[in-house]
Amino acid sequence: MPNVPEAMFHALARIDSAESVEAVGAAFKAFANLFGYDRYIVCSASTFTDDMIEEIYLVEGDWTDGQDVDRDTYLLHCPITRHLLSTDHPFIWSKSHAGDDGKPKYWIVRSGCRFGEVNGIQIPVFGRSGLEGAISLAGRTIDVHREAILAARVVAETAYWRLRHILYPSITEHAKGVLTPREREVLSLTALGKRQSEIAVILSVSERTVENTLRAARLRLGTTTTAHAIVTAVKNREIKA
Repeated sequence: MPNVPEAMFHALARIDSAESVEAVGAAFKAFANLFGYDRYIVCSASTFTDDMIEEIYLVEGDWTDGQDVDRDTYLLHCPITRHLLSTDHPFIWSKSHAGDDGKPKYWIVRSGCRFGEVNGIQIPVFGRSGLEGAISLAGRTIDVHREAILAARVVAETAYWRLRHILYPSITEHAKGVLTPREREVLSLTALGKRQSEIAVILSVSERTVENTLRAARLRLGTTTTAHAIVTAVKNREIKA
């Protein structure tokens, strides 16, 4: 078993000084491998989007386990992500490759529960606007001791914020710009709790158009998540609360 505090502080130092996505990835991978994780994903997330995951910042490993499916599609629609809606703490999950119906089976691991063929930890990241990101690490045999889980949480959250700073260096400093009528319309409907699929029907546009409009609104308002964009738009009186 690795020295957990030493591994954690070494990873934090490397991540904090990283100037590129690749450098963050190398430091995060080195830390993750020590505790049995051979795959991970770091992404922005929001309860206002249909699949919760908005943008993948960093991804590593064979998440599909050799299945004939696009990796990003698999990750965006992974059912375990929905559990983020019911918790504000990291949780351990497991997966078996084939259930009774031939499809992969996922479950949350609680005290005394069995582990599967692939096991992982999901870590929600919260910011000023609520849920802003998520990190998932997984492997076949992982270290689930409390000390190791706490270290994974600290390192993962640090990696998330460092990646966001690298990818969007000025976003958190300058929230400027006037929304277009369509952007205001889509943000207003999203603020009312409408899903992207519902907004597409209401506005008679494609879901891709809705997705692109939300992305444009986030960039114009200098935010990285839809939830933060809504808060900023209300504050700027672009849309009504």
